[in-house]
Amino acid sequence: MGKKILFMLLVSALPCFSGILAQGFQAPAEGKAVIYFVRVTNMSFGVTIEYFQQDKFIGEFKGKGYMRYECDPGEYLFWGKGESVDYMTSDLKAGGTYVVMIDIFFGGHIGFHPVTEKDTELFAQAKAMIKGNPSAVTPEKVFTAKKEKHAKIIPEKLKLYNEVYKNDPERHFKNLAADMAIQPEAMK
Repeated sequence: MGKKILFMLLVSALPCFSGILAQGFQAPAEGKAVIYFVRVTNMSFGVTIEYFQQDKFIGEFKGKGYMRYECDPGEYLFWGKGESVDYMTSDLKAGGTYVVMIDIFFGGHIGFHPVTEKDTELFAQAKAMIKGNPSAVTPEKVFTAKKEKHAKIIPEKLKLYNEVYKNDPERHFKNLAADMAIQPEAMK
């Protein structure tokens, strides 16, 4: 009886440890691309940043850490919402692994900053975070709880981007280009 209870406890705890097993760079599945959204500073540590791909909520985390997101290759608009919103266009290739630093400024304002291994110092910070910590995983209950809120926010923010920001010469959103994929030897 005691062994059964111990076994059940271990099995129920496995989801808590799955992130630990996945720490470090993990290649995307066949025909997919992967992006690591990395935050290396504790500035505005209490600000939760929500991440979106086009009109889809893909996860959130706050404070130092990172989130691994795997998707189909192609052209996408990624955006994040903290105390402000920032947008990033992308063109992802199959098999590509990409790193995007999340800049956070006073007041919780955020910015996307695509990084390659040529950005030596930034890439070293991102690599240390990814290799030394498990990925943030957004629980399914968060997706469910925020569904109604996001049903309103997503169309508003996409309309703002498409009708105002997209063609505004004063705004310079970052682009995550296909050739910015991290080389396998740099991830070791």
